[in-house]
Order: sequence, then C-alpha cells, then structure tokens
Amino acid sequence: MTDKRLLARLAELGKIRLCDDELDKLTADMKDIIALMDKVREFDGSSAPYTLDAAGYDVLREDKSSEQPPLKAESDRFKVPKVV
Repeated sequence: MTDKRLLARLAELGKIRLCDDELDKLTADMKDIIALMDKVREFDGSSAPYTLDAAGYDVLREDKSSEQPPLKAESDRFKVPKVV
C-alpha cells in the first residue's frame, strides 16, 4: 500500500525535494489513483465490445476524383498551391 514513507523514499531516489505538505498531497493523490485503478481492474472485458454505428454509411457521398493542380518539384520538396 502507498504510504507517506514509501513516497518520501521514491522522491529521494528520484532526487525530488518535497515539503511535508506536498508529500501529504501526493500521498492522497496516489491513494486516489490506486483506488481508481482497482475499480478499472474490476471491469469484465470478456463480453463483446460495445459498438455504436453513429454514421449512416449509406448516406455518404460517393468519392469522385477531381482535377488536381500540378505539383512543382523543388530540390527535395514539392511546392503546392495555397489552400487558405
């Protein structure tokens, strides 16, 4: 379990200076993060994934090619016309 002493040791190993207030806040934050991860671990992912088909693929426009302006090669780059 995460306690203040463990986090103080980790901060020391990481050469991070923390005052007591910062260490208290970090300890509380780490406990919240671990509680959240425990909650995520409870999730049963064995069932089929939820999918939502929000786009009606039958109403999309058909792809059509259009005339493209010619590209000009300049050394190792291509120069393209401004769009905006």
